[in-house]
Amino acid sequence: MQQRKTSEFAEHAPQGLVWRKSSSSGGGNPDCIELARSTDLAFVRNSRNPAGAYLKFPIDHWQIFLSTVKSGPPGQHPC
Repeated sequence: MQQRKTSEFAEHAPQGLVWRKSSSSGGGNPDCIELARSTDLAFVRNSRNPAGAYLKFPIDHWQIFLSTVKSGPPGQHPC
């Protein structure tokens, strides 16, 4: 069995990123994500733990993800 590299999950996002909260986090819901973008990467983190781990995606993959989510409910997408 192959082990994951823990350093991928422990590293910190680059300095100078501007983080913004999900527009779905209104209504007093404390469980939300924050997004920051660089030229070629999208960073996603838990807003309740901004100093913790984050996910990073190539910007083109993030844009595909967003367009898929915006296209409709699960089960109605042709993929």
